[in-house]
Amino acid sequence: MPEIVDSWETGLKADWLDRRLRTNVAFFYNKFDGFQSTLVQIVNGASVSNFVNAGKAKIYGSEWEITAIPVENLELRGGVGTLYAKMTEVSQGGLGILPGNHLPNAPAFNANGSARYTFPLGDAGKLSLQGEFTNTSRSGWLKGSDRTSTASTTLQIAPVNHIHNNASVRQRAE
Repeated sequence: MPEIVDSWETGLKADWLDRRLRTNVAFFYNKFDGFQSTLVQIVNGASVSNFVNAGKAKIYGSEWEITAIPVENLELRGGVGTLYAKMTEVSQGGLGILPGNHLPNAPAFNANGSARYTFPLGDAGKLSLQGEFTNTSRSGWLKGSDRTSTASTTLQIAPVNHIHNNASVRQRAE
């Protein structure tokens, strides 16, 4: 059976305050029939991956972004994403996958932000200092463990947080 997706998305992008503030918001909904995925199972203590037609799934969520330039040379950015991604019906070949299971690598929440200040250096160019962060919530595959089979061992990916800082110098083109 082929994978078929019905997908809807709506959103709004807007500039405000003489383009010193930009907002983007999007809402999406995807309904899968014949959802295809890699199924990771524990067999005799070893991890085994199989590509399966898992059944039906739905994914919906939102994305929110903002960019602000509150003063000259300072740019602030932020974003938040929400995601609901679960199996709704399991096909016969989707062994070890249960209705209500979260889809793999589909964190329910993520956030990011950055701040960049640029120092003009006259004819020499400019110097930019930037800091940024990202946060991704826990993700995984199974809702719970099936006590009758090792195929339903819960696999989880821990929340991830990153902080980055950098500096760059851009010389003026001759």
